[in-house]
Amino acid sequence: MKNKILLALGVLLAVVFVSNQLASGPAARRQPAAAAQSTPATSEGKDARQAAQEIASQVRTAFDDNFPHQNEVSWDWETRALTVDLWPSFFGAREANAALQNIKYLNQWTQLLESLQETAVQIDQQFEAKGIPEATVQIDLYDNIDFSLLLASVSADGIEYDIVDSTPAGQQIGQSGDVRSLGVSYVVNTSSKVFHLPGCGAVSQIDQDNRRDVTSSREELIAQGYDPCGRCTP
Repeated sequence: MKNKILLALGVLLAVVFVSNQLASGPAARRQPAAAAQSTPATSEGKDARQAAQEIASQVRTAFDDNFPHQNEVSWDWETRALTVDLWPSFFGAREANAALQNIKYLNQWTQLLESLQETAVQIDQQFEAKGIPEATVQIDLYDNIDFSLLLASVSADGIEYDIVDSTPAGQQIGQSGDVRSLGVSYVVNTSSKVFHLPGCGAVSQIDQDNRRDVTSSREELIAQGYDPCGRCTP
């Protein structure tokens, strides 16, 4: 589990790096800073709308390239809100429960959320640079088994919600922290003989005729001739 949390931290730091690159990329360097400041986009103009769409597209690409798991990025011009929803395959309620029980894992969990918050800050700065200071950025982190279970929510202003911090001592997150108690352990492709975590991005590509949601254990599936997915590494 330690290696998975550290891997998650590395991926999130990579997203922060990409956000920095986008903010100071070739397009931003083509014109002098003084010229860029003298002609900012207005928050109501056509240029601002286009700039906002470009930022949303860049953020979507950054997460798709550096956070290759199930995620959604949406931009709403009316509310000036950019929302990023993440369902990472390599950690979820089980790792959150580990953070409740072990200070070492708690520190790593906190680092993950701080990295997400730094990413939100970088995106927010891009909106300000384009003359859309009223834009808000929110990144929501969900469990990879119980898709509706919100684990954390961060914005450019800080960590808005942390399920670990909000869970009373002696209690567990989710039903038991065990994926089998949540009903579905894995999704199998009966054609390719590969099994996946439910949150794996490859699951959506499985033909419905070949898909089965199972409660079998990893060992049971391997004994039945299935191989673990190389993408989500269940």
